[in-house]
Amino acid sequence: DPAGDLFVSNPSASQVLEYEYNQVTATYPATGTAVAGVGGTGDALNQLNEPTALAQYSGNLFVFDAGNARVLEFSPVEGTVGYQADGTVVFSGNIDNNPENGGVAIGGQGNVFFGNDYNSAVVYEAANTPPTGVGGTTTTGTSPTSSPTTTTSSTTTTVAPTTTTTSSTTTTSVPPTNFPGWTAVTPPTGLFVGDFPPMPVSCAPGTTHCVAVLGSTSVVTVTDQYGQGVAVTSDLTNWSGYNSLPSQFFQVLSISCPTSTQCVAVGYGSTDNPVIAFSTNGGVSWAEANMSPFNPASGWPQAVTCPSALICYTVGGTVGPPVPMAAISTDGGQEWTVLDKDLPTAQSYYLDGISCSSVSSCVAVGALSETGPATAISTTSSGTTWSQSQSSVLGQLGGLESVSCPTGTTVCFASGSPESSEGSAVVQSTDSGTTWSTVPASAGYGFSSISCANTLTCWAAGGFSTTLSVLAGTGNGGSTWQEGTSSTYQESNVSCASTEVCIATINNQLLTTDDNGEVTTGTTTTTTTAPTTTTTHATTTTTVAPTTTTTHATTTTTHATTTTVASANLIPDPGFETSAVPADYWGSTVAHTTAVVHSGSGALAQTTTSSSGGWDLDDNSSWYAPISSAYTYSAAIWARATAAVRVDIGVDLLTSNGTYVDTVSGPWVTLAANTWTELTVSGIKPTSTEVYAGMEPDSQKAVKGTVIYWDDMDLTS
Repeated sequence: DPAGDLFVSNPSASQVLEYEYNQVTATYPATGTAVAGVGGTGDALNQLNEPTALAQYSGNLFVFDAGNARVLEFSPVEGTVGYQADGTVVFSGNIDNNPENGGVAIGGQGNVFFGNDYNSAVVYEAANTPPTGVGGTTTTGTSPTSSPTTTTSSTTTTVAPTTTTTSSTTTTSVPPTNFPGWTAVTPPTGLFVGDFPPMPVSCAPGTTHCVAVLGSTSVVTVTDQYGQGVAVTSDLTNWSGYNSLPSQFFQVLSISCPTSTQCVAVGYGSTDNPVIAFSTNGGVSWAEANMSPFNPASGWPQAVTCPSALICYTVGGTVGPPVPMAAISTDGGQEWTVLDKDLPTAQSYYLDGISCSSVSSCVAVGALSETGPATAISTTSSGTTWSQSQSSVLGQLGGLESVSCPTGTTVCFASGSPESSEGSAVVQSTDSGTTWSTVPASAGYGFSSISCANTLTCWAAGGFSTTLSVLAGTGNGGSTWQEGTSSTYQESNVSCASTEVCIATINNQLLTTDDNGEVTTGTTTTTTTAPTTTTTHATTTTTVAPTTTTTHATTTTTHATTTTVASANLIPDPGFETSAVPADYWGSTVAHTTAVVHSGSGALAQTTTSSSGGWDLDDNSSWYAPISSAYTYSAAIWARATAAVRVDIGVDLLTSNGTYVDTVSGPWVTLAANTWTELTVSGIKPTSTEVYAGMEPDSQKAVKGTVIYWDDMDLTS
């Protein structure tokens, strides 16, 4: 494959083996790994019978299964070296057209070609035909002795609401004309973006793993309307579709994915009953939560947010009469505790949105009535007590529908509908929701969704003008906005995983961006080694500017005439001088190396096996850095790669027993090949329960086999 890995079909063992090429040592292992036919000999989807030919396309493995007269497609498992155990039948033969003893190849457009020794025909499966057979068209070519006509047949399989189905697609090459900086994606077969039902989206922070709840033509509700399915991506390009949401849902209104494996969805059922579901495999399959605490319920959950993999909050209520509801989960959305009795009762209101800057500090927004004005409530005690904002600015809005509070800050941005065509629909709080001020967003527009990666970078989507849909982004805290509009109004949704990665559903389109929609962010925290800059570590000096000298670890930083002594580096073995390696890694393999280092004699070599990956030190207690809620911290790490790749630095915050709580991430940065670059993140403010920190660098848009070298970790207060 492009990374140099070797794939071998073994007909006698009915398996396909992969031999990984090690770019550090330029060798192959003596023993391969079974990646297809793991179930032995047979005709099940995880079995093969004398595989004789192989091909690859877009990371997927195609196997000519001669003994079973079929071609199977195996998709890679994100975060691992292997492939899905079960293959998908791309083509199965019959008495007149039997793919035995032939070959298989992939054309430039993704078409699957394979030979047939019965009639020497070349048969192909159209590139856009979903591998699982959910809709699509199969085209069969004729033998050389036949006339040059083709026969086309169309086969559609109807999937029940409780059945999980998968299909893949790739990003279209033509961006939508109305939204500069964004790219339109063709949803997986059977899924669509429409005005009804709502199309909520969520991206796991610091990753390219995103989930969109879309309309599904394979799911029909009790009122004979189209239901909803789930589209999942790990790289913004390749998407898979699943009709796996619990049948109890009539509408999913909101979704939150705090990690690439954990997701929670909320909404209501056919009798307006609350429904909540959770996923532990990144949105592929779902299970209904225990809903007994919501009986009786004050309406249904309208929004959900999960500031960590375990802690989730949901809010909602009823509009007429307005009655709020709220609940918290401490196990990733499976069990819930209702917080209604802890909510402010000064006046009637309902809630439409919620966001948390930490596991205990949250802000929820809504309205006092269906016609307004807006309201906001906040908690700093995990929902045990709440206070309601008395800010007069909220009286200038008809209601707030969405709120976003960047992790580790006291800043929140909220969006909704303006009271007048001259008013702004975006407001900002710098004190965790107590007071609010107007942000100069476009007058007259309303936004049903807002997502902020940090205190400067936000995207808002919606358009309550009833004639326009608007997607607007800012990179300077709302001082200016870049806007794209369409002539079709639609309630829209947006979610940003970082200062560059976002997805949105708007104007009947699923959109993605990996460069912040071409909006420039106001600040940067990345330092790249330049030819004119001399960099050393330990007790050496780095010259940054003629009047500025910066030193690391135990050194002194001087700015003009002011001298500040930096605190000691809190990370043990920050330069990978020992042979230890992280116990937790994904989408890659890791090894200690002495061949390429930034300083000292050792470094960590991460060899990518997928387009996205990373590693963390959460399971390596010897690498834990002790932290305290009394201090604010900054972190850094140096990185270098054999090819251009995007990376970022994250710091995982852990409890006293090493349980993960939260991650604070820096911006995504594209590494130039063979150039050491320092990644930094600042403003890390732990809570009283977060007593350890562990590094978590991530990578994306990697060519398989790229080696990323990491060295000289740093965490100081």
